[in-house]
This record gives sequence, structure tokens and C-alpha cells, in this order.
Amino acid sequence: MRRLGPYELLEALGRGAAATVYRAREESTGRSVALKVVARPEDPIARERFLREGAVLAALRHPGILEVHAAGSADGRLYLATALVEGARTLDRAWQGEPLEQRVSWVRDAARALGHA
Repeated sequence: MRRLGPYELLEALGRGAAATVYRAREESTGRSVALKVVARPEDPIARERFLREGAVLAALRHPGILEVHAAGSADGRLYLATALVEGARTLDRAWQGEPLEQRVSWVRDAARALGHA
């Protein structure tokens, strides 16, 4: 079992050049989260920007915006904890034969969320 701060890392969900996203469990609440862990947080300006943006995102509340629970630092690594969305990603489904009406609905929902942000 691996840990990062208050989170138990259960499995890697995806990796990119800048970060890895894990399925994790928040120890204090037991809730499952998606935990984005930054690969190289050495730059102090980038660290500060990441934490500031995380705090702003955590304050946003809208049905079309992924809920951000926390942004922080543990063991010298930066993380962003968000709601864990199970199942296929919306964009993956959009390109797999969804009707045009459904695609338009998703774009409309995304535009409303952006307007809120």
C-alpha cells in the first residue's frame, strides 16, 4: 500500500508527461478520489501557481464542473484531489457513435460550466 499525505494510492488510472492520476482513498472520510500527482514539482513558482489554482478550483461549485476536494503538498509532491468519475470518459463516448443531439447537449453543458467558471 502506497500513501501520499492523507491518501492511500490504490491504482494508477493514467499517466502523462506532467502528472499521474491515481484512484485513491481519503483516509479521514473513506471516500474514493482521483488524485493527480505532479511529476516534477521542483520549480517554486510552478508549485505556488499549482496550489493557488487548486484553491480557486476547490471553491467552484457547478453540476458541469468536476468537484475539486483539495490541492496540497505531501512528501515533496504536489497533488490535486477531485471527485472520482467512474466509467468511460465523455469524450471517448462522443466519438463512438453517440447521436448528434447528445453531442450538442454535452457541448451546451460544457459551455454553461465554462460560463460559471
